Amino acid sequence: GYSVSITNEGAIQWKIDGYKAFIFFDDDNEALQFYIGFDSDNATVHRCNEFNKKFRYVRTYMKKAGDVKLEMDLSFTGGITEARLRNSGVNFAISV
Repeated sequence: GYSVSITNEGAIQWKIDGYKAFIFFDDDNEALQFYIGFDSDNATVHRCNEFNKKFRYVRTYMKKAGDVKLEMDLSFTGGITEARLRNSGVNFAISV
């Protein structure tokens, strides 16, 4: 299992391989976003683009040199099941 806590801002914080990951809810509670950030000396725009080609639902980008972000959105349109939510979290963790 994963250790989970709620931040002061209402986000869900969990750990993936020792890194802090977050789940943010949009203002209308119609979607959520899985999010994790890394500092990496090996990160390049090319590697981010290659990652984006490989993983369909997760995207990565660099805010500045070495500052890598991974995000995955999950819409609640049409409903959401516990199984879909769990599967999305697992898929996000695998992509990290």
